[in-house]
Amino acid sequence: MDFQWYPGHMTKAKRMMQENMKLIDIMIELVDARIPLSSRNPDIDQLAANKSRLILLNKTDMADERVTAQWEEYFKEKGFYVARTNARSGKGVKGTQAIVMDACKGKLERDRKRGIKNRPIRAMVVGIPNVGKSTFINLITREVFPLYRDHPPVLFKGKSLVTLQEIKQCLGVVSATMQNQITVHLPVFEVVYGGLLGSLGVPRQYTMNEEGKAKVAKTLEFLGIAHLADRDVMTLSSGQARRVLIARALVHDPDVLVLDEPTTGLDPEGMYYVRKTMRDLTEVGKAIILVTHYPEDIIPEIKRVVMIKDGKLFADKPKEEALTTACVSELFDVPLRILSQDGYYSLVTEY
Repeated sequence: MDFQWYPGHMTKAKRMMQENMKLIDIMIELVDARIPLSSRNPDIDQLAANKSRLILLNKTDMADERVTAQWEEYFKEKGFYVARTNARSGKGVKGTQAIVMDACKGKLERDRKRGIKNRPIRAMVVGIPNVGKSTFINLITREVFPLYRDHPPVLFKGKSLVTLQEIKQCLGVVSATMQNQITVHLPVFEVVYGGLLGSLGVPRQYTMNEEGKAKVAKTLEFLGIAHLADRDVMTLSSGQARRVLIARALVHDPDVLVLDEPTTGLDPEGMYYVRKTMRDLTEVGKAIILVTHYPEDIIPEIKRVVMIKDGKLFADKPKEEALTTACVSELFDVPLRILSQDGYYSLVTEY
């Protein structure tokens, strides 16, 4: 007599892993650093026998550092790539990308010789419940950012510990790097709808509801890009795609919109529309945090400028005091000149 020990959902998950194993380059397995062996599923070794493997010893902040080092050596001796992480704070997560690249370098080199360039690495993230898979995925895809590393000096709405959902609800994030993550053909409408789900599109098994569709349509209309709704996002100009990402960040009505280098890589037309969009948002009361190297991005409505140099606070002043020739030249350690007119600023290099 055969016995089915797994619950149905675990059997289904195992079957899906088997079916998709041929599509991936590396398997990333998260384990609890306090109980590495007990928090592993033994079937994973058999399923991924011919794949590159990365073991993430997660929750290292709650484990004995000396014992964790011993477990790290243990897994390395078994032929695994190993990294220590604390997905809750983000410590060690960024470094996993370099490890994945190293683990897959042989595959990438074979692809290069066959004329295949810039193919994204496909990874499967696995682990038993509560080892930190979802948090790790959210951090590695830059959907959210940790508040602290080892100590919590940052407060979010008065709290040092917040849920991912709280952060996502309050913040909308747009960056130039996000545009590079769109590598599949999707309608603009679905990309924007993905902002309601915390993704860059709509999962295949998900059905868009009418309330969400109405929010997307309203956001596209507000930004003046409703005519792009049915366009393939891969066919848009860089400026149009950047405004689509702004719509994605706005669709769930966040308290604050974070724009990280929003005009990087854009032509003058794209820069104009992104900056105009920022002004339109301030007119309806939306708070904006702008990260930029270019004074030209700092619209008249922005009143405060914080400057960072070598990872430390350099200046935190009203805009008129921060954007001066002397201050900006000292910030970049080269002779620069700031020009201003009607609340707009531009940068001139002195050769």
